[in-house]
Amino acid sequence: MNKNKASLIDRLNKVDVPFYGEEFDLKDNNFTNKIFDSLKFNQCELKNGWLNGFTLNKVQIRSSHISKSDFTNSKFIECFAGNYFFEECNLSDSIFKDSDFSGGAFDKTDFINSIFENCDFALCEFKDVSFKNAKFTNCNFNASYFQNINLENARYESASFKYVEGLSEQLMQDMNKNGAQVCLPLEVNLKNSIILSINKMNHIFKILIVACVFFTVGIYFKDIIRNISKIFTLESNPLSYPINYLSTGAPPSFFEDRLSLDNFDFSENLNHWWIIPKTKNNVSENIKIVQSTFSSFPQALNINRFDGEIFFIKTKKTSAANNTPLDNENIWMPLNKKGENLKISFYYKNGHPQINVFGRFKEGGYKILAEINSLETKKETPWTFYSEGLKVPSNFDAICLKLNDFPEDSIYMDDINIETTF
Repeated sequence: MNKNKASLIDRLNKVDVPFYGEEFDLKDNNFTNKIFDSLKFNQCELKNGWLNGFTLNKVQIRSSHISKSDFTNSKFIECFAGNYFFEECNLSDSIFKDSDFSGGAFDKTDFINSIFENCDFALCEFKDVSFKNAKFTNCNFNASYFQNINLENARYESASFKYVEGLSEQLMQDMNKNGAQVCLPLEVNLKNSIILSINKMNHIFKILIVACVFFTVGIYFKDIIRNISKIFTLESNPLSYPINYLSTGAPPSFFEDRLSLDNFDFSENLNHWWIIPKTKNNVSENIKIVQSTFSSFPQALNINRFDGEIFFIKTKKTSAANNTPLDNENIWMPLNKKGENLKISFYYKNGHPQINVFGRFKEGGYKILAEINSLETKKETPWTFYSEGLKVPSNFDAICLKLNDFPEDSIYMDDINIETTF
């Protein structure tokens, strides 16, 4: 075994190890029958891997490219992946269980004889992919795109393929007969139903339908635009619905709001953000709202060598927040009794932002639940997206969010958010 391979195995065998911006060429190396726990791969590239018999527990893969690798007979348990790309890979005879792979892409990849249980592959793209003899149990492939797909002898138990594109009408009929829930994209079904209705109605009813459509769009226009924006930024998945709803056939509304921060995009300037300088900073010079650059319209937060703290606060105005920050009830966001699965995400450029998430014990007191350290970016780097999952135990009843010191010149942040996940 060469030294580089030994060093990589040592790192992989550790628990909760992060890999940021690294490239792995595993040619001539054979990693088989290994078990890895809680590893994190962010903006990484892996190629030429012979990875048979892997077991990946609670592994996170973000913004990464995996190519020409063989994962035959592997297991993916409670894994999370987003904005990823598997290319020319073999994932046959593998098991995917209790995992979220929504918002990714697969090209020239095989899942032959693989088993999928309680998995989310919504908003994915599948090109030249084979699911021959695969089994899907309680899985979600909503709003995904398929091209040259092989589903021969696939089996379905509470598997949802709603609002998908690229499947032939005959294939969708066969899938429905075999237990899958399949339908065309919303706009196709809506178009067909409108045409059929208009052909059966007279001129007066046509006018009423058009008026009702405009009235409905006018009422929900803001919610529709917000959720479409989330789809394109991969920050949420409104067209898919929680796995536990699949067997009941009763999904929630497509535009149902989840827990998120008010004014997370700074569209209301600094409302809901409590700025606490440690020294006699000129806050108006150190903390600004700028419209010259932003991740989401119309503006972003600009921080310039600020020595202090910035808390999210539930009240719109922060002038009344005059006590010790962590003793102020308005900074704490309540959780449900069983704890929460959360996703913390933000966009940034020109620096290295750091965020702390505090948890408050039900019996009193608090502790830091997560210290989020993003990768440092240079001034010429465009906006960078960062997200991280967090499981809050049930003995906490609330959380709060704090932005730490900013020693850099002119760092920018936008779309700072905490959302509940399923």
